Amino acid sequence: MKGTFMKNKLISLVMLLSVSVAFNSSAFDIDDITMDVEVKEYKRGHKMKAHLGSIINEYMLENGDITQLELDEQKAEREAIRAELKALKEAGDTDGLAARKEELRAQREEHRAAMKEYVENNEELKASIDERKQEFKERRAERREKRKERREERKSNRDNG
Repeated sequence: MKGTFMKNKLISLVMLLSVSVAFNSSAFDIDDITMDVEVKEYKRGHKMKAHLGSIINEYMLENGDITQLELDEQKAEREAIRAELKALKEAGDTDGLAARKEELRAQREEHRAAMKEYVENNEELKASIDERKQEFKERRAERREKRKERREERKSNRDNG
């Protein structure tokens, strides 16, 4: 008798809960909900650097200073280095990993210096990069302005609502 009473209470509690959930979900009109979806062009922290490298590579390719085969080899080498670093990390070889990272840092600095010298020696490329940087700064300023407007709008909605 006592077990049946508890079962009935539990069943009535579940029924009450399901009715209240159904009532609450039907109280809102889903058609009135809107979402503003924004497409972001770049990942945070990598906004301009990757694009500068591609601008330089395109210019070098157009002028015959580098071939597509060399670019493909560089890409394959980067993938092999990533795999090597991953293998060292998974093997737990912290000393080997640290040594390899130091080698890669030195290579990157040499490559960076060579690219900087190449850009300095090519005025047309330098102008193209400066133009792209200016475009990027303008787009960033527009995004900041839109973000500021949305923030102010949300604040005014909170204050009024």
